[in-house]
Amino acid sequence: MSALTNLHRIYAGKISPEELLNRLQERQIVISLAYEKLYQNKNYPNIKIRDFIDELILRENKTLSTYSAGIHITTAVEDSELSLKKALPLAQITVELLSNSYRHAFTGFNGDKKIDLIIKNTGPILELEYTDNGCGLPESLNPERTKTLGMQFIKSLSRQLGGKAEFKAAEEGINVSLVINLN
Repeated sequence: MSALTNLHRIYAGKISPEELLNRLQERQIVISLAYEKLYQNKNYPNIKIRDFIDELILRENKTLSTYSAGIHITTAVEDSELSLKKALPLAQITVELLSNSYRHAFTGFNGDKKIDLIIKNTGPILELEYTDNGCGLPESLNPERTKTLGMQFIKSLSRQLGGKAEFKAAEEGINVSLVINLN
């Protein structure tokens, strides 16, 4: 929580206080749910990742209901378990991607609004594939160099997991992939 609060402190004055608190609250919800799921699992200290991600999506839809209306989410998350050390950053990245899609990808968008999330666990490797069919990244935005709070958060969590998030323009929208070594 301390590191999360410090990250948000860096952006004080750059975004509205209300937006800063909303983002911090979203990220705290992930941590709270992680511990709730951790204590519910009989295979402590692991978390059932599909249940965790599904519930986070439901909560994020409610939290950001003014943005998420009309967006169809398709998930294919393998029913496996991850340690809290891996599950929490993975969930934080997922929520950050959803939040960014909800807030930015579909503004003024008139087509079918779709998000696809795939998480595969193939033993030593876990792959996350995220796409939306929204407006995509602005041409002026370079994901590797941007200093926005969301991108910095995703990059930091990806490094913590020993991976690197790759952002690519899709035919429509954006594609984000992350490969994590679970060993």
